Formats: sequence, structure tokens, C-alpha cells
Amino acid sequence: MAGFATALRRSLLPVVDDLARIHPGLDIRVHEHEPPEALDLFARDAVDLALVYDYDLAPAAWPASLGVVPLWSTPWGLGVPNNDRRNGVSDYADHGWIVNSRNNADEDALRTLASLAGFTPLITHRVDSLDLVEELIATGRGVALLPPTDPLRGP
Repeated sequence: MAGFATALRRSLLPVVDDLARIHPGLDIRVHEHEPPEALDLFARDAVDLALVYDYDLAPAAWPASLGVVPLWSTPWGLGVPNNDRRNGVSDYADHGWIVNSRNNADEDALRTLASLAGFTPLITHRVDSLDLVEELIATGRGVALLPPTDPLRGP
């Protein structure tokens, strides 16, 4: 199985023991990858399942040959330092922005939001780990689009 870290933690790890008990011959191997990488592995038959994501503002164009089943969704908000609460995206036009390093979907969504707000975002960091994104935000090194709740618990 290939997928992004949050989905692996939320959707796979809680059922691994049950799967192993119900299907003793099943060999579960985990590959952490962003959606384009996971889909490439799936297309090459290197994995049997790919957990991927997309955004309302940057929807993925899944190949018609794939069966896609939504598992869960979460709202997204603007991640800013605790002491820096402004009104909206346009209030952060002068800040550096943090986006994913291996998947451009969040950057596409950000650029759409910024365009609607009348600015072009300055991308200063490209990071995949949400924990690292949160640390960069907390230390004042940028702002980012983030889920406002713990993605493991859901909205």
C-alpha cells in the first residue's frame, strides 16, 4: 500500500492487526508517498492500493480506469503563528508561504486563493511533513494552508 502519512496513520494502521488476523497470508508493506508517486506505483503494479488526496480548489483528474472511493474529508484553514491573528488570506500577502515539496496540489489551491485575494504568494518553504510545517509556522517562518483539526481524529 502506498499513501501519504496522514492517511496511512488514519486509515491503515488502525486495521493492520485485524487484516493480519483475518487474512494470515496477507503481506502488508507500507510506502509513504505523495499522490502522484503513489499513483505511479499503482499504475506500475508495484502496490495494490494507493491512498491519495486532492483539494476542492485543485481537484485531481483521476484516470477513468481507476476505482476511486472517498474515505474521509477534512476542512482546511490558514495556519499562522498563535500571536498573529489577522482576518484572511490577503492579510498574509507579505508573508512567506509553505507548500508541499512533492505534490503541487496545495500550491495550486493556494495560488487560486491568493489570486482571488489579489496577490501572488511568495513560496519560501517546500515541506511534506505537517509536523515540520507546524513548527515553521510556530517559529514565524511562514504561513500555510492546514487542516484546523487533528487529521487523525477528523473534523
